[in-house]
Amino acid sequence: MKQALRHLLSDLLSAILFLVVYAVSGSLFAAAAIAITAGFTQLASLRLMRRQIEPMQWMSLGLVVVLGVATMLTQSPGFLMIKPTIVHFAVAAVMLRPGWMIRYLPEMVVRNVPEPAIVAAGYGWAALLAALGLANLFIALRLDIVTWAWFISVGSLVQSSSRSPCNMASSARSCARGWHSQRHRGDVQRGREWRVAT
Repeated sequence: MKQALRHLLSDLLSAILFLVVYAVSGSLFAAAAIAITAGFTQLASLRLMRRQIEPMQWMSLGLVVVLGVATMLTQSPGFLMIKPTIVHFAVAAVMLRPGWMIRYLPEMVVRNVPEPAIVAAGYGWAALLAALGLANLFIALRLDIVTWAWFISVGSLVQSSSRSPCNMASSARSCARGWHSQRHRGDVQRGREWRVAT
């Protein structure tokens, strides 16, 4: 899932490039062409680094090509503006698999947090991405490109600065270690020995 979220952020690259080129040049054709080129460049760089190209990346390239060509032919930016919505919905659909977060969590969390809570958290992430997708769709279809530009810019910053479930799992591990360490120090200071049950 960490890869899916990374793909989600890299997917916004073509939208951001589309936006920048359109803002600078005013040409939808040039902006769509740059977005398509960025999609091919991302996959070419993965090939050169001998990394596996995930299905989500192929889907993203397909979307940017199809929607980019539609934008060029119709001279309507709406096609490329809805691309992030499709990607958000695809990732949210993957996150609907019950218990997908379990494999990313530290063993201590899996042992101590009830599985229904972990499943609910996974559904929460799916709901968040679906909500972002719906917000993008509404903005792309109902509002102007300037509003969409603001939404995509702020949204990409929020997504890159927010914690993915995998990063949250790492933080949970660090927090748990810190909690056990503090509790151990407190028990030793009170003259008791702290032993963690294994």
